[in-house]
Amino acid sequence: MISVNTAWALMMKTIRPLEAERVPLEHSAGRILRESLKADRDYPPFDRVAMDGYALAFAKWESGGLRFAVQDMQTAGQSPKTLTGESTCIEIMTGAKLPEGCDLVIRYEDTERDGDTVVIQPGLVLNPYSNIHRQGVDCLSGLVFHDGIMKAPVAALAASFGYPEVLVTRRARISIIGTGDELVAINASPKDYQIRASNIHAVRMALDAAGHDVISCETLADQRAHILNEVRSALERSDIVLLSGGVSAGKTDFIPSVLADCGVLKVFHKIAQKPGKPLWFGQTEAGKTVFGLPGNPVSTLICFYRYVLPYLEAMSGAPKRERGRVELLARTASSPKLTHFIPVQLSWGSDAKMRAEAPLHNGSGDFSSLTGTHGFIEVPGENEPDFNPSQTLFTYYSW
Repeated sequence: MISVNTAWALMMKTIRPLEAERVPLEHSAGRILRESLKADRDYPPFDRVAMDGYALAFAKWESGGLRFAVQDMQTAGQSPKTLTGESTCIEIMTGAKLPEGCDLVIRYEDTERDGDTVVIQPGLVLNPYSNIHRQGVDCLSGLVFHDGIMKAPVAALAASFGYPEVLVTRRARISIIGTGDELVAINASPKDYQIRASNIHAVRMALDAAGHDVISCETLADQRAHILNEVRSALERSDIVLLSGGVSAGKTDFIPSVLADCGVLKVFHKIAQKPGKPLWFGQTEAGKTVFGLPGNPVSTLICFYRYVLPYLEAMSGAPKRERGRVELLARTASSPKLTHFIPVQLSWGSDAKMRAEAPLHNGSGDFSSLTGTHGFIEVPGENEPDFNPSQTLFTYYSW
């Protein structure tokens, strides 16, 4: 069996980046931006008032002027007014363009109103353009912002720069197939030898939460001919096919032979890890990628978050994710021959450090124990380059 690091390196060699497409800004959430955004003007595009109050001439205030006649009012979105006299001011609202002849804004809180006159508190410490955002202080026209993930700050930037559409990586088309005679629909009443299909729904929800496009999700009985037809169909319409179950060594574990018949070239089968040892991975000559996930629920989810999701991120051109490391409070006995993935609960210590604790569970079929966990840690086996039997800090993956 190969190591976890070797398996991941082999996966990365098969990456074929997804193409880009132009989509409306409002439909780009979570996508990878594939173009640079260029500022079409200075930001702010004018001297912008930063506080509600009164705009006036700094020189008059600096010379001791404390009483000013309020000549007018200007709100955000109005064309700027012009100051008409030394001892006058313009009542001004946040976001408005600074009136002509003004270079100071006094906050409401620092004044008192007396009819049409405003009285400024003495002793204020002010400078020219206090409470004003100067034109271009955020960025200058022509400044280029490079690609990244379409999150709220980037969307705000794109909208401000006048991009109703953006060029982003298209979403991968993903099919999910679960196999097993023991599986029934979630709305069925299972017999005492059956269980409701949960893996495909867990994987689908994880993909939906990550913003990926699931085009089909189905459960199949252990009938080889039917599985063969459905896998062929899924490969035709998908970029990624995720299979759950049928990858071990049982009499009805048809997936490896079915994939061979479908022209999927095996990259590897089985990793020195627990849970998830039977993981199968391969790709067609056309670049269609297949993950054969083990059927046990905990194995399915851990292999999904450890391999499938990072693989999709790499296909999309996402920046490499920096994984956090947490301290395991009590290291349980485990075989050093395997890399172990341990579901954990996180908590903050009194020293403000994040720590992990492994709750009791009953193996890779005990999915109910996962509901109280936040994710899992990776404890390297002896065949990994970072193996250290006395290690207490481990890489953490969140659900």
